[in-house]
Amino acid sequence: MPVDGKTTVGLVSLGCAKNLIDSEIMIGHLQEAGMVMTPEPELADVLIINTCSFIDQAKMESINAIHEAVDDREVSRPRQKIIVAGCLSQRFSKELPGLMPEVDAFIGLDQITQVAPVIRDLVGKDEDPHSENFVTASPQYIPDYDTPRFRRNTAPTSRSPRAVITPVPSASFPKSAVNTARAPSSPSSKRPRPS
Repeated sequence: MPVDGKTTVGLVSLGCAKNLIDSEIMIGHLQEAGMVMTPEPELADVLIINTCSFIDQAKMESINAIHEAVDDREVSRPRQKIIVAGCLSQRFSKELPGLMPEVDAFIGLDQITQVAPVIRDLVGKDEDPHSENFVTASPQYIPDYDTPRFRRNTAPTSRSPRAVITPVPSASFPKSAVNTARAPSSPSSKRPRPS
């Protein structure tokens, strides 16, 4: 699967500006490790989904993105590894591995600089039915001026609209939220595009 011996990585960044910076830091570390980035998920050996859990809609968007990646992998790229990063995996580090065993690894806010070794470990493994949870309980990482970072030259574009789903209460993360997020959406359930 790797191209010219290099692991190809795709990254989906959801949420706030902090997530964008965390994504840029991960890309910086991945490029420093000799990995190749691709904007096409179907070409990636590993797909990272950098999630948000600040508000209920962000949680649902993150859950939908994870399920979409898992479903696409089952159809067209069965050997692809999926890593869930960011606030959702940090905030629900105990619940998510049991609720989403299809995900290969969960990393939290302290692991963004360790994403390359995590990927090397995952790519080197054969099929493993268990998710790896690398999330630490209380994140301490703060980037400094030496932190490798890939900065975009253009302003971010708006993401494609996603289905509107009833939000999950923010105090908990029930299993029903994961099942609700998988429900197919009809064209009428899409958010209207801004004019």
